[in-house]
Amino acid sequence: VSVDLDRLKPLNDTYGHQEGDFAIKSLGEALKEMVGENGLCARFGGDEFVAILHHDKKMDNITEVLWNDMVERLEQKRRALLKPYAIRTSLGVVQEPMSANMDIDALISKSDKLLYEMKRLHHEQEDEALEKAQNVTQSILNHPLFEALSEASDYVYVYVLDMNTLESRWSKNFVSYFGVPQEYILDPNEMWISHVHPDDKMLYVDDIRKVFCGESTHHACQYRAKNIYGEYVWVECKGKV
Repeated sequence: VSVDLDRLKPLNDTYGHQEGDFAIKSLGEALKEMVGENGLCARFGGDEFVAILHHDKKMDNITEVLWNDMVERLEQKRRALLKPYAIRTSLGVVQEPMSANMDIDALISKSDKLLYEMKRLHHEQEDEALEKAQNVTQSILNHPLFEALSEASDYVYVYVLDMNTLESRWSKNFVSYFGVPQEYILDPNEMWISHVHPDDKMLYVDDIRKVFCGESTHHACQYRAKNIYGEYVWVECKGKV
């Protein structure tokens, strides 16, 4: 069995390499638990692992069974620590009778090929879902109500985020006063965290985490954010899912 993570780079870019390391560790732990005492598993490099499992007979749906098992174990680990992101994985499985003449390198090569076929399929499915969601998102981001709220006050800074696609729109006064790069931004979390005062980042991140984990339907906290002049100003940030 060859196993690795899906979308590790975006996870690192959005939440930091510490969270990427947590995902890799969780994958290794889940694989070790699944293999149990009747097999072997090892880290092959980066976020890729290999495993050998023993079964009494060949199983036609072994890939589906093992993948569902891994998905469930990874989700349990994510929920246990309330992580605001999914830990996704792909795997490739090759079944061969045990023998003294088994070519391990050839087996790994075959399972790697199947792994990347599954990974390609996952990416295609995600891209298709994203394209459908984007059509809905555009109607939300470009709703006339956004324009109306944006112009309601010079001291009210409006933004809207699609939690499925992570597309966002920021009001023009938000862009000009806080130096936000542009009005439309994909996955703005890391960008905005860089504006938050170092002493307030944990407060902000924890409040956002609760929303993304489903613990709360409201985002409400006060913290300091850096404006275009390099000054940290107090903001009261409110939002609703």
